[in-house]
Amino acid sequence: MDGTKLVVIGAIVLAIGIMIPLLSYSFFMFTASTTLTSPGYEYIYSTTETPYQKPIEMPKKELKIKSMASFSTYSQLFEYISTVYRKYEELGTTVFKYPEIIALSMGLRESYEVPTTVVTPTVTGSELGEEYAGGEFGETRYSVTNVQVKGIDEPDIVKTNGKQIAVAWTNKLYIVDPNTYKLLWKKSFNSTISSIYLLDKYLVVITINELNKPLELRLPGEELKITLPQGTTNTTIYVYVWENNKYKQAYSIDMTGRPVSSRLLNNILYLITSQPLEPSKPIVPLVNNKPVPANEIYVIEDKPTTYTNILSLNVTSGEYSTYSFVAGPYSRIYMSYKYLIIASHTPWYQRVINIKIFKTITKFLPDKISQEINAYLDIGKLEEAMKVLYDYLETLTAEEIKSLFTLINTELSSKEYIGTDNTTFYVFKINALNLDYKGKLVTEGNIRDQFSMEVYKEKYFVVATTVEHYKITLSYWIVNPHTITITGNREITVIENGNIKKYEITVTEAKNPEYSYRWNYSLYVYPSISFTSVDNELTIFDLEAMKKISNITNIAPGERIYAARIIDNYFFIVTYRRVDPIFAINITDPYHPEIIGYLKIPGYNEYLHPLSNNRLLGIGVENNDLIVSLYDISDPRNIKELSKIKIDDSTSLVLYNYHAFTIDYEKQLIFIPIRSYRIFIGYQTSDWDLGSIGILVIKYSDDKVETVTILQHPSASRTIYIGEKVYTISPTSIKVFDENTFKEITEIPLQ
Repeated sequence: MDGTKLVVIGAIVLAIGIMIPLLSYSFFMFTASTTLTSPGYEYIYSTTETPYQKPIEMPKKELKIKSMASFSTYSQLFEYISTVYRKYEELGTTVFKYPEIIALSMGLRESYEVPTTVVTPTVTGSELGEEYAGGEFGETRYSVTNVQVKGIDEPDIVKTNGKQIAVAWTNKLYIVDPNTYKLLWKKSFNSTISSIYLLDKYLVVITINELNKPLELRLPGEELKITLPQGTTNTTIYVYVWENNKYKQAYSIDMTGRPVSSRLLNNILYLITSQPLEPSKPIVPLVNNKPVPANEIYVIEDKPTTYTNILSLNVTSGEYSTYSFVAGPYSRIYMSYKYLIIASHTPWYQRVINIKIFKTITKFLPDKISQEINAYLDIGKLEEAMKVLYDYLETLTAEEIKSLFTLINTELSSKEYIGTDNTTFYVFKINALNLDYKGKLVTEGNIRDQFSMEVYKEKYFVVATTVEHYKITLSYWIVNPHTITITGNREITVIENGNIKKYEITVTEAKNPEYSYRWNYSLYVYPSISFTSVDNELTIFDLEAMKKISNITNIAPGERIYAARIIDNYFFIVTYRRVDPIFAINITDPYHPEIIGYLKIPGYNEYLHPLSNNRLLGIGVENNDLIVSLYDISDPRNIKELSKIKIDDSTSLVLYNYHAFTIDYEKQLIFIPIRSYRIFIGYQTSDWDLGSIGILVIKYSDDKVETVTILQHPSASRTIYIGEKVYTISPTSIKVFDENTFKEITEIPLQ
């Protein structure tokens, strides 16, 4: 049998092996029969803080969802995680030997890696109006953090309550009096500050730290010990109360995992952390250094990669509840007054290479071979199934193998096998400290940013996704055998009639051909995944019935969503490829959404912000320039661009972080950080600081946007206003300006 034939055979087996581990894993429901009481545990995390009040854990309402499973013991939990991981591990080591396949398997494992940076989604408001210019303290007006849903605060690094300004930078926290321009309080932490919240009397600081060495933890009730590996991430919430002209710590709460986002509603903080499942070194979520009981860890995903931990905390009383779920990788979150929704993006290759494609291959094999392979697949014996296939391929000629692959790929090219990414939404109903899990919703594609999903009329969940279409083909690669030769002297020993004779000769010794595949077949089979097309979809779900009720597909083929926003009864989305279409979709009847208008302009908008009087502000990019546009959306069927500002060779942090956007509705002013590609000045602590000039001030009206000035403050990334003063904030100082004249009043150093 020739080498070409051998190579082809190995290939098909490889492809088959790829698919098996991605089969859906059926999880048996565990009965929560064990209640853990007063567990013995080792103190894991220590801080220099000494709380004078301990937080109070509140009893949780039982989560009664039939599709959910929990565990009777930690042993069951670890066995489940190990079994799930073996599916991925098998995929990554047993099958993927060809370089292209190894890259694919690494993609599968990305979800197990702890992110190197904190991902805090940046979001802004919907249904905003002039009354949402900010808050009021007495007769003093002040700005608030730019958020997605009015009245629901979001995490940021700069906050004000009208009386104070709080600034967090790396591990340092500063409290400044905006009237006397004095530094009232400062504190250094032994960990990195992720974000802060500032209430009337309370200050909330969320920090991240990592173990610098492994720590052992005893699990209660099972005589089990686990080791938290070095680098395990922990999130700590510190709550301070303002007393006697300084902040005193009220309490702190620890929870394992990296903070992915949080929300604050009516003094209730909802914090979500994510920690990867550790198959080789099993771990469990910890809250205040205590393991979450096994029967309180719920399964909401059959191919999980993380623990998703949710803490709901009454900031003022210290009462809290915690929830842990075995779930998919975190993507984004959305929160309304009734719902907390966590989005989890699942790449197509992680779910589509499955038994369906494996069955496609066996469909073109002799019945006896197909039956034997399927018998092994049914009992999960991947390697045996692969060997059967490779053995069969070894009996074919190169021409027969080529014909077989042609048949298989013709079948795979049909519409039935075209795949897309999926996004899963885990839906929780919120009621103060209690969460009720409603279930999960799934749609094709991936959300662009926070504004790609919103709740409409507190009942309908509207989602805009960009859908990339992929196809798979099976390819084979002939392994060219190479021969290693060694030239030199060799000694030959001969035993002759009981006598030993030795002869020295010069030889060239040829070793057997070497193959990288362990079964020594001469063929690799591997899947090639290729991108075919892209379009966009709008999907609407009924959150009460937990089902899809409508869907618009094939929006702007060939383009991708760059921005989205619900305003009144319309969902506006921006797509981009060569021009920038703004689509207006009427969602008044959620069962029958309709695209009613669009406008095409050069460039694209990254952020949309609603103004009063049916006006929409867009901030985006055209070529290498920053653009700020004003649109008339009074007639969504005929969107008009009324005015546009273009700043040459510039960009803004707002394009990447919506919290950097500040608007004063009363004075009709907009403040955005600006950076010029032509200037390199400032306190450089990141790529953003390179070329940072300060804050661009823009005046808007019903028909025009125009620049007013640039408040020069290198590295400034946030702007707030209190009364008639504007404060620009950088890592090293706060500058104060008169909002009427924009003359600089003073600069407050942060040190």
